[in-house]
Amino acid sequence: MRHALTIGTTLSLIAVTMAHAQPAGIAEILPIKAGQAICFTADLKKPVTMDIEDWSQNKISMEPVPGEKQKDGKPLMRPVPALLKGRQVTTLVMQVTAADLNPSEPYDFILRATVKGWKKPLYAAGSCAPTKDEAGKSDANKLSCIVECDGGSIGLARTAGTSSADAIFGRDGGLRMTAGCGDEESGPSYRLKAAAAEQLFRLAPVAAKQCVPLRRWIEQ
Repeated sequence: MRHALTIGTTLSLIAVTMAHAQPAGIAEILPIKAGQAICFTADLKKPVTMDIEDWSQNKISMEPVPGEKQKDGKPLMRPVPALLKGRQVTTLVMQVTAADLNPSEPYDFILRATVKGWKKPLYAAGSCAPTKDEAGKSDANKLSCIVECDGGSIGLARTAGTSSADAIFGRDGGLRMTAGCGDEESGPSYRLKAAAAEQLFRLAPVAAKQCVPLRRWIEQ
């Protein structure tokens, strides 16, 4: 009996040690059942400086792609948006919902950002999947949240030891967002991107009512 107790105690200690050694993944703070959602918001003590690309038709210019030509020998042209530098983001709200349609993209997201001096907020929606490294291994602590059709992406990583997460905007690409209630076909299109190499927004879970405007936007 004493040996059995010793073995049982040892196994329990090993199990506890292993549990503490394993990193806590982001899935632990996100909804599990399909259709369930969690609302996050960034507690911004002061506005965050971001750059915004303006993809409105009258704001786009064309420039040649270096070293590229068309079949007729003319320079290959590409669209270049107006860059609105140093804009102040005053709020950021994100809803993450457990999805059931695609196991490889287990979450859907809606993001809302307000910009100082802008009458309408910016919205984006898409899906989130585990971030993978060059070897194809998934990162249990981080998601890539993507807008379809080359709409860019942001990272979503759990803040260690908490129920919070970091929304991570890169300098290149940015995230395509729509102003106001219009969809991407009818509303003005922008890309929100970091002004520096990378911009993190610390997101904390809040009451579901704070995400009501996001749900209204996606339903229109």
